[in-house]
Amino acid sequence: MVPYLSIVIPIYNEEANITNLWSRLSKVLEENWKDPARPWEVVFTDDGSRDRSLDMLLELAEKEPRVSVVEFNRNYGQHAAIFGPSRRPGARWW
Repeated sequence: MVPYLSIVIPIYNEEANITNLWSRLSKVLEENWKDPARPWEVVFTDDGSRDRSLDMLLELAEKEPRVSVVEFNRNYGQHAAIFGPSRRPGARWW
């Protein structure tokens, strides 16, 4: 099913913040988006991080099927990190 809500989060060297971010975001989504007819997804874009951010995101995506990770091989900047995932197969953007 195509997600009703897609949240794109750019990440660049955010190793220290990913766990807290996901804990807070997932709580809000679970409490407020329970309707199976309106599924959600979170797309993290790793914008060439040099810390453990990418590894942490990939571990999270393995555990949570509604999370996906787009990996950039270098830092392209926030704009590219936000809009880059719209080019992935199956993405619907309005």
